[in-house]
Amino acid sequence: MTLLYNQAAHRTLAAYLSGGRFPHAILLEGPAGCGKYTFARIVAAAILCAGENRPCGECPHCRKVEKDIHPDVPVYRGEGGSRSFHIEVVRQIRQEAYVRPNEAESKVLILRDIHTMTPQAQNALLKMIEEPPRGVHFLCTCENKSALLPTVLSRVALISLEVPDTEQCREALAKLRPEADPQRQKAAAVQTRGNIGKALELLEQPEGASLYQTAQTLLFNAAIGNELEALTALTPYERNRAGFRELLVPLRAIATDLLLGKQQIFPELQRLHRRLSPLQAAGIIAIIDETDGALVQNGNGLLLTTTLCSRIRSAVSESM
Repeated sequence: MTLLYNQAAHRTLAAYLSGGRFPHAILLEGPAGCGKYTFARIVAAAILCAGENRPCGECPHCRKVEKDIHPDVPVYRGEGGSRSFHIEVVRQIRQEAYVRPNEAESKVLILRDIHTMTPQAQNALLKMIEEPPRGVHFLCTCENKSALLPTVLSRVALISLEVPDTEQCREALAKLRPEADPQRQKAAAVQTRGNIGKALELLEQPEGASLYQTAQTLLFNAAIGNELEALTALTPYERNRAGFRELLVPLRAIATDLLLGKQQIFPELQRLHRRLSPLQAAGIIAIIDETDGALVQNGNGLLLTTTLCSRIRSAVSESM
């Protein structure tokens, strides 16, 4: 079990270990795909570990936690939607908490996505974590702590997880999925803004790099003046503001790679590099940022998709 790049979270865990006492309730906060459940299992293994360097990864407790089969680490969550974590589930959790551990000296209950808890369920959870049974720990995960009641937040130790930058994500994908094409690894890292979990999911999809490829096609055709092809690539986003903003992420990343001279790392950028100077790339980045800002301000999506192509072509022509 490894959570890459979240050094602050690992330092907090090390502090708990060196202090000899874990909080009875820990909340792991971060966006979907950032590794909250992975880190929850790391913490659970550290609590139950029978080795010297906790978590050792070798003792029976660590191995069972890693495989999700430890009888003293039950996992609970809602049905997936908003307010889908109901009070009935919390009542089941309470019953489980009062059952003695099967194999370890302690019990760790993992509660996933508690931001989907109803207010009634949160109040029931509050009563439980205020006076937990001896030797019982609660590891909760959420995407946004603002969805939780202040009274619940006041009873938990908060650990915020971070999303690495795009290059760190690409490095992680190279280690975790070495069989994947490097260009697809790069595309997945860019498209998910460095979110390793989401990038791994994207690599599993046959068309996982399509957004990055669309951005590449768009930029190439806009830069050489083939406006019809560029507009064709943008057609699906004319009335899809959120999708258009998502497309601007890899579009900006490609222009930034060209500006920084990274095209030799990713061969698919070579044909663009032959046509764009650093000054032209900088101008395109500014246009992309202005377009994104206009979208945030509820600008006309249809107009912005049309003008984006012409503005990119003008930036290239004026800089020659």
